[in-house]
Amino acid sequence: MKKLAVETRGKPAVIIAQALQRLPDAARSQMVSSDNIKRTLRNCRASKHPPVPATLSDLMLPEEWTTTGDTTKATFVLYDNGPTSDSRIIAMGVEQCLQHLATSQKWYMDGNFAVAPKGFQQVRCCSLYLSPLIMPQLFAQISWNSAILVTAVVY
Repeated sequence: MKKLAVETRGKPAVIIAQALQRLPDAARSQMVSSDNIKRTLRNCRASKHPPVPATLSDLMLPEEWTTTGDTTKATFVLYDNGPTSDSRIIAMGVEQCLQHLATSQKWYMDGNFAVAPKGFQQVRCCSLYLSPLIMPQLFAQISWNSAILVTAVVY
């Protein structure tokens, strides 16, 4: 299970369910709680993640972390003004979402402070109304809050 957690993107609950199907009933009855196993699998997976940087100037994005995790490896980090910038901005999305934005007449912007990763003050989301849903298209993590953000990321 640990190997699958590290090598695949499967959810821990799915990995556990698949493993339990292959176990005899006697072995299943001896298993620790599924919450403990899920925590162990999440910790195994996290061990292959890069360390959390102390400052944003230490934040480097290796190529494997700038593309989608599927087989196409599409570019996901669309903009990064780099670790030497006074105010770090990282915009994320895929080409198809940019095409949606380019053809839309209305954009909806929202910001959230609670979900911002360490070192960033806010995560901004740019969404579109695609009947009948409002669909997120672009996300930007910013280390400052300013109206200049729209100019810096979008234009």
